[in-house]
Amino acid sequence: MPIDFDKYKEFVIDKYGSRKLAHWFTIWIMKYSVFLDNNINEFKERDTNRFVAYLQNQNNIDAWQIEQAKKALDMLNQFMVSPCPVMNHSGIKSNSTSDSSFSPLVLNSYSKSESQRENLSLKSALHKMRSEIRVRHYSIRTERTYEMWIRRFVKFISMKPLHKINTDDINKFLSYLAVKRQVAASTQNQALNAIVFFCKHVL
Repeated sequence: MPIDFDKYKEFVIDKYGSRKLAHWFTIWIMKYSVFLDNNINEFKERDTNRFVAYLQNQNNIDAWQIEQAKKALDMLNQFMVSPCPVMNHSGIKSNSTSDSSFSPLVLNSYSKSESQRENLSLKSALHKMRSEIRVRHYSIRTERTYEMWIRRFVKFISMKPLHKINTDDINKFLSYLAVKRQVAASTQNQALNAIVFFCKHVL
């Protein structure tokens, strides 16, 4: 049963009082959900251990990020055992109560003016993403794959202004890939990685 990511995020905010931290915790749980083929019926230590081991084998994930992922998983355990944790079959809340003026995925936006973000076109955003990828010495295959996923994602959200992308958009896209397109978990995770990179380093 997919987790209601919005409710989980609200749970983390309530515990830590930090939207930034809640955002990244939610991203890790989204990755965890994809890792388990979107089937988290209960919190199992063997599943979390497998996920942490998977993260440790990734060359582009630092030790501090793994520790953050572990804390996110610990919060997931608390969330799932708390009274009446809210879940639904789609993993998407139909009427979000989140602040619409807050784009949880665009953390770098705090250092940019609103006009700068609004004027970022898809063409210029993809150009910037290529530069960010090359600075990090990612392979040309990764560059092309990330660009393909970003184009598909932006098309899916009907060419929505990039600065308005939010968690709900990502949830819907991942659900679409899993339910409608029936892609493998690894493919879904690849899409999520591309979107997270785009939001973190480009927007």
